[in-house]
Amino acid sequence: MGLTLKGALEAIATLEEARAVLEQELRDQSRLAHAGEVAGVVLHEFNNFLNTLTLDVAVLETKLPEGSANDLAEIGQQVGQITSLIRQFQQYRQQQRPDSQLLDVNEIISEVVDSMGHLGTVDWQSDAGLLRVRGAAVDLKRLFHFLLKNAVAATGAEPGSVTIRAAESGEKILVHIEDVGPSIAPEFLPGVFEPQGCRPQTNCLELATSKTLAQRLHGRVRAANRPEGGLLITVELPAAIA
Repeated sequence: MGLTLKGALEAIATLEEARAVLEQELRDQSRLAHAGEVAGVVLHEFNNFLNTLTLDVAVLETKLPEGSANDLAEIGQQVGQITSLIRQFQQYRQQQRPDSQLLDVNEIISEVVDSMGHLGTVDWQSDAGLLRVRGAAVDLKRLFHFLLKNAVAATGAEPGSVTIRAAESGEKILVHIEDVGPSIAPEFLPGVFEPQGCRPQTNCLELATSKTLAQRLHGRVRAANRPEGGLLITVELPAAIA
């Protein structure tokens, strides 16, 4: 007995439901992966705090009465244990790093922009040339994802409020992300990519992670105010030779 029209329609509906579930699972996995990357930045900052605390405890040990020695020793022991756990986590993440490969910047940006359709319209001004860098694809994707996501958030997700374009400049690949969101006081621009220096409506940890990702790709990211308002973010990466 052949497949009836009703059966075909039911099969199509089932496949559509399955596709929707798979797409949601992929988005969830992507969010978890992004969260893991951000966690690395948080732990780095926390480790810096613990190092400072260790030095403070050492100074206090020379100034406080002998009766306080046990309390300080316990604090020092707990700090050491937490520091050891952070070091183990960092070593584990380092072991999971994907291999470096030749990447097409235009292809990566297109993929990221397509995946962000639900966050707002991004105007992707593609370059016809072949722009290649070397690194891990997951790092480059996360870099552009975090920067675009926060540019959209700063502008209220208005259509056409965020533009991204890439071009080759000498031995470097420059990716420019422009938005019409609020500008930043010049004295605060250097802190845009620090854990506590971002604009309202944006995620400081994701932007701080962007800085880490750019450095991992042997590049850098910087911000400047646009004359007409908004922010211009430039990602500078070394161009790869095939």
